[in-house]
Amino acid sequence: MYAKSNSFSEPVLQHLVNVYCKPYWLYGADVIDWTRSELASTRSALNCVMCKIYKAKFEWLVDIYSDTGQSDVADILMSKHSKFLCGLSCSYNVLVRHLVSTML
Repeated sequence: MYAKSNSFSEPVLQHLVNVYCKPYWLYGADVIDWTRSELASTRSALNCVMCKIYKAKFEWLVDIYSDTGQSDVADILMSKHSKFLCGLSCSYNVLVRHLVSTML
């Protein structure tokens, strides 16, 4: 996608990544109990994409994320996982609720 889009602006490319790439990339991510290493790898991958789009250094990403209203992907993943566990803990299935309570 990036190779074919040399005439698009940075916000357009970021929007395309957020709308088309992230959903496929993060599909099913809410059920995974992420380790620090896995979160770091995922964060690094998205940071590389953003650096390429904005032709920026890693040090500038904090400003780019705050200016564009984008959250850190690790925060998004942890939030999705917490919502998933919360949903399971509210399940009508007694066995599922018990399993979730032992995990927490």
